[in-house]
Amino acid sequence: MTLLGPSAAPSGEELTRRAQAGETGALGLLIARHQASMRAVALSLLGYGPDVEDAVQDASLTALRRIGDVRGGAAVGAWLRAIVRMACRMRLRALREVPGLDGLDQLQLSDDEGSPPERHIVRHAMRDWTWEAVKGLPQH
Repeated sequence: MTLLGPSAAPSGEELTRRAQAGETGALGLLIARHQASMRAVALSLLGYGPDVEDAVQDASLTALRRIGDVRGGAAVGAWLRAIVRMACRMRLRALREVPGLDGLDQLQLSDDEGSPPERHIVRHAMRDWTWEAVKGLPQH
């Protein structure tokens, strides 16, 4: 038995129109329909890990705020996937920034490390070695 008529699931266009009118349940249905493809995009960009779910969640919140930007219900899937890609890129960009390493130049050296010029050389060598080690770490 097939379900047709009034009990059939609403189309993407209808759900988009209803979501744009302020019906949050319609947006929830849209996101539920496209959640697998949204997760697939996040997995392809971030790999397995907790960031995948976080990126999908961030994209869902962005979709809630910006549902009015969608032009036509047929494009909502591509629009949601684009939002996930942006959320993933922002997460990857944040991973590249290594906080807390700016102060490596001010490492305190003990007195047994020689005269001021030698301390300066040791300090710079330590900083260069540390940055090279950080660059060698995996992205995750």
